[in-house]
Amino acid sequence: MATSYSKLTVIGHLGADPETRTLPSGDPSVRFRVAVSERVRGEDHTTWYTATAYGRLAETCAAYLRRGSAVYLEGALSLRTYTDREGRERVSPDLTGREVRLLDRRAAEGGAGTDEPIMEAIPVDDVPF
Repeated sequence: MATSYSKLTVIGHLGADPETRTLPSGDPSVRFRVAVSERVRGEDHTTWYTATAYGRLAETCAAYLRRGSAVYLEGALSLRTYTDREGRERVSPDLTGREVRLLDRRAAEGGAGTDEPIMEAIPVDDVPF
């Protein structure tokens, strides 16, 4: 049986503080939006990704991430379709976070002047699905 694996990596900035929730199982989850800006054919273009993390990774994200934080995000991509307020059908790129790294050292206690990562990677095995 062949196995498949989806992985997308983005580096961007949070558009708002993360939203923390508790799942019915009692496990924490966190949701946040990441803006990735690129120059395409001489024009600036921003793509927004909605990211979700679970378990220990969610706890770490909630503790360290804030609006404007620079992050490295790696996870599985899914495309969600929805209808906006004007009745137009839209598509949202959603990521289920497998690894999140805080790139903004000023946000972490004691992070200044060190080369060590501020957030440790959480193994995929710790994701509750």
